[in-house]
Amino acid sequence: MGKKFMHRDFHSRNILYDLGSRDGWNFNRLFIIEWKNNEIYGVIPYIVPEIFKESKFSQKADTYGFGMIMWELTTSCKPFTNVKHDIHPIM
Repeated sequence: MGKKFMHRDFHSRNILYDLGSRDGWNFNRLFIIEWKNNEIYGVIPYIVPEIFKESKFSQKADTYGFGMIMWELTTSCKPFTNVKHDIHPIM
């Protein structure tokens, strides 16, 4: 069975889309970066809250990020825009 893939930085600015151009993106140099499992990386509203309490990243974290993207698409608003993003209240 293959390795499980985790993106760990899943948010709306990381979504690629094609406007009909065949030569707009060059994917010959795609690579996977190996992250230590305990590093926090990403955009705060799209990171599953458990990560800030020293939980390890899992594929569930990407599912949460995807859910936040769905929120943004359905409401036309970024998640938690009414909340100041301060790391201390999160922890």
